[in-house]
Amino acid sequence: MHRRNFLKVGAGMAAAYGTRPAMPADVPDHNWDRYDFGPGPQVRNRLNQGPFGIDQDEGLLTVATTTPSDQHVKNFGVGMVGYMWEESGPSLAVRQGKQTLERQVEKMASLPFVDVLYIRCDWRDVQSRPGRLDLMPIWKLTLDAAKTHDLRVGFRVQLSNPGIQPKHLSLPDFLSGKVPLRNIGGKSRQQDFDLYEPQYDHPEFQKAFRELTELLAAEFDDQPIMEFMDLMMYGFWGEGHTGGHPAPFRDYVTAERTFVGMTELQLEAFRKMPLAVNTQPDSSHVGNRQVQDLVVRAGGWLRSDSIIPEEPIQIEELGNRPPWLACILEDGSNRHYLPAGAPRDTDEDDGGYRLDDRYREVAGLHALDVGANYWAL
Repeated sequence: MHRRNFLKVGAGMAAAYGTRPAMPADVPDHNWDRYDFGPGPQVRNRLNQGPFGIDQDEGLLTVATTTPSDQHVKNFGVGMVGYMWEESGPSLAVRQGKQTLERQVEKMASLPFVDVLYIRCDWRDVQSRPGRLDLMPIWKLTLDAAKTHDLRVGFRVQLSNPGIQPKHLSLPDFLSGKVPLRNIGGKSRQQDFDLYEPQYDHPEFQKAFRELTELLAAEFDDQPIMEFMDLMMYGFWGEGHTGGHPAPFRDYVTAERTFVGMTELQLEAFRKMPLAVNTQPDSSHVGNRQVQDLVVRAGGWLRSDSIIPEEPIQIEELGNRPPWLACILEDGSNRHYLPAGAPRDTDEDDGGYRLDDRYREVAGLHALDVGANYWAL
């Protein structure tokens, strides 16, 4: 992907950036349709996709066809994503003691239409002490299941998770007392407590984050079974926002500089496994436009965590992305509604969208509308 050359140029830009007065993002809001992201990365480890001339066979054998299959065909760059570990842990059945984690993993991995097994976990779930990874059991179970069932693996390590507060933070315990926390106020959904974010620009956080990035890259970047990694971004669930709560930075320039630097670090560390950046608009004012532009130009992928109620700007970005970008979509909204047997036309409503038993089907069709490569339920 020529990331090293790209980042050298970026480092020069960053040096120049530090010498001029504070100013808004270098990448202003823009439509993605017909926007110039450059020529894209040169991909060297894929089959030639054409067009093909006639010289290679003297012009006599230029007609070829593919053979259709009635079986599910697994290919890199496309597929259904099955969640092994969600943002707050394993399945409800496992948390309630009705099913073992091993059984949950096997049930998901054995589904005939699943292509990628996905882990979304907290920093504390992959590291409990400095200098090494301490992966939760779900990692070995998932990797073993992927090898057994000829699947691939994707993952995200969350730097923040409001769903586990106030009992825990995403940060591992060894950073307690070293990284200052910022009270961003508010309440978490129906939970009656204030929320906290780490001071991302603090030297101790940055030191630990560099180590985490390098450890993850050393462990997973060379593994052919790994399909993609979600970029470790700011805020709630690593999505690039803290809802309606303020960001824990003294000013916008500090926030943008911090996350551009963290993005460059990840692009440099992961040379083989694609990184996927969330298309979250910059509602928390932390430099998301800069981050997204960096990842796109470096050959990364895009993802969004819902499709029906999302802001129109994300739909425009996903639908008009450069041709070299894969797109990962998750049906993240309203996932807890409509148990089996719910009536077709329920009066239950969320965000102005009528919830009935066609909701999932409609969401899937919208994923096709933007040409998604991956679809996660």
